[in-house]
Amino acid sequence: MRKSFLVAVATIAAVTMLTACGNNNNGDTTPTPTPTTQATPTNPDRGDGPSTPAPTQGAEATPAPTVDHKQMVNNIHQAVQEAYGSFYAPSMQMQADEFYMADTLKLDASWYDEAIVEVMGMAVIPDTFIIIHPTEGNLENVKNAMEAYKTTLTENAWYPTTVTRSQGAQTGVVGEYVYFVVLTSSVNDMEYTDEAALIAACKENTQLAVDTITGVVNGDIVVTPWTETQKIRAAIMKAYADKYFPNVQVQDDPAYMQELLKLDASWYDEAVVEIPMIGANADKLILIHATEGNLENVKAALEAHKQSLIEDSMQYPMNKPRVQTAWVVTVGDYAIFSILGGAVDNPEEMGIYSDEDLLMYYESQNSNAEWAVRGYLGIWE
Repeated sequence: MRKSFLVAVATIAAVTMLTACGNNNNGDTTPTPTPTTQATPTNPDRGDGPSTPAPTQGAEATPAPTVDHKQMVNNIHQAVQEAYGSFYAPSMQMQADEFYMADTLKLDASWYDEAIVEVMGMAVIPDTFIIIHPTEGNLENVKNAMEAYKTTLTENAWYPTTVTRSQGAQTGVVGEYVYFVVLTSSVNDMEYTDEAALIAACKENTQLAVDTITGVVNGDIVVTPWTETQKIRAAIMKAYADKYFPNVQVQDDPAYMQELLKLDASWYDEAVVEIPMIGANADKLILIHATEGNLENVKAALEAHKQSLIEDSMQYPMNKPRVQTAWVVTVGDYAIFSILGGAVDNPEEMGIYSDEDLLMYYESQNSNAEWAVRGYLGIWE
């Protein structure tokens, strides 16, 4: 009796368990309903928001684009030079000078990983270009150092004109980059009798650099990096500063290169040929990177071009001494032809009293291009 009772209890318990699990008469399983949980409403005031769905299994997140900060600071530097042309005056790069960076700019080496710092060689002109990419957590340190440097320039400069011009300097942050710029070489002091007006003109002139930096960083200005030959051309332009007058490039004109200069296309792989827009101006730069075995061919063609200019009966009288002293030389794999520096309008004011003196002056001017190329390439023999 007791045994029958226990069996009955066990049977009832088993049936109850099967029913709870959803087993029907056909042996199929009915899914057990999941208890419903009421969602807690979001409250923007306490920072709640809609939850972010988990990524679908197998989907890969798109990685953030990697920025080459070295290339970016170079692009910014190039774009600013292009914006100012021959009025871009800074010519000495100082970022590799540890003493200058630490002592003059008060920048700890750990605060940045990329920088271009370019200044004028003459203390009387404050023109400076600085672009820096700070390391993580050091943007404010670099920014503060640049602001302190501006104060130093405006308070401790040796020359009154430097103090005034430095007040047109601008410093700030664009994206991940800190800049300090003062670019005023095109501003003529003699045009301003009021100091405030001169400062305003310097600041306005410098604003072009700020706009250019902003445009490059934000992607509004697309920069095509210069080739090595174009970089050398920029070094030559800096050497002549506001006396660099060629402004039309013709190296892509086959008629000019092959018919006028007599340069076979196979003799070179890169070239910059720049002439002035005004035909009466003799200024010209020809910079050719010769292919292997063709350097002498290119030099001979440039020598022949010089001779054709000398013999040209239509040559302006004022240009004759300039073309006579045209400079043709080779440096490394480059051949150079240069008539640069502009014409002398009043020789006596420059202490030039004879034709021989004038020829020597022009020869000296034209040869400066060679030394700019040698300086860039580091070739002195």
